[in-house]
Amino acid sequence: MRMTPGMGFLALIALGLGIWFFGAWPRRVSFPAVTAADHEEAVRLRTGGTLLWTAAARGDRVEAGQALAELGSEWLDYDRRRAEWRVREAELAEARAWYGQASRADSAPRAAETRRRQAELASLRGTYDALSARAPIAGTIAAWKSDVTPGMVLPGGGLLGWVTDGPARRVVGYAPADIAYRLEAGEGAVFFADDGSGPRHGAVTLIDRSRAEILDSPHLARALTAVQDGQGGYVLPQPYARVEVLLDEPAARYGQTGNIWLRTRPESLAVQIWNWFHALAVRESSF
Repeated sequence: MRMTPGMGFLALIALGLGIWFFGAWPRRVSFPAVTAADHEEAVRLRTGGTLLWTAAARGDRVEAGQALAELGSEWLDYDRRRAEWRVREAELAEARAWYGQASRADSAPRAAETRRRQAELASLRGTYDALSARAPIAGTIAAWKSDVTPGMVLPGGGLLGWVTDGPARRVVGYAPADIAYRLEAGEGAVFFADDGSGPRHGAVTLIDRSRAEILDSPHLARALTAVQDGQGGYVLPQPYARVEVLLDEPAARYGQTGNIWLRTRPESLAVQIWNWFHALAVRESSF
């Protein structure tokens, strides 16, 4: 075989393709993200019922434990009143047994019955307290459902809003599975907000690869094509990994959507294709 300029050119192209395909190179990736406060907690309903009143709006300052909404339940009100009367009846019977000469020996069983009914009342009062939605932490209401009005029947576990405290120093994003396994904590990242406010630099602090399928915050629902589940959450079309980035300086506001850009650890295209086929085989074999 005689070496010609054309063969040399083809050999260089083949060598370049081989290096590109088998060489381990870092790659730049991006995925949707949203700014979050230092401390944030969801306000959820612990039980279902009819909404009596709500006294919360976005931007309000609240204290920990402050009542933000209350539900009503007719059967629970009836059971609570009946339990209160039963406790009062047991206490009177215990008092008569203690002071009456003929029934002095019956005071111990009467006292036990009083304690049992008091425990039932305490349990009902605990259930009654669950009808109140309270602020989990002191802070500012960053988001609140505006379509809830008194008289609506709300399900248990429903999301009413978010209470945040502190500046928007964190960014929370959701990376597809084929990207998440190549990310590393401590890697530098850049957040580009959708409003064009400029890039914000930071570093990855958390990579949760537990394949999140429920999205609580509505800010990224459209970007991730999530579907509302009827309880204030959103169902993701495919599992994602939750990625958190700590910014060097706070973002302009909470709940600002955008994209995280960062570099993955070095990996060859051949390994990526192999991992893709392996994941496909595992997924198909599970049926």
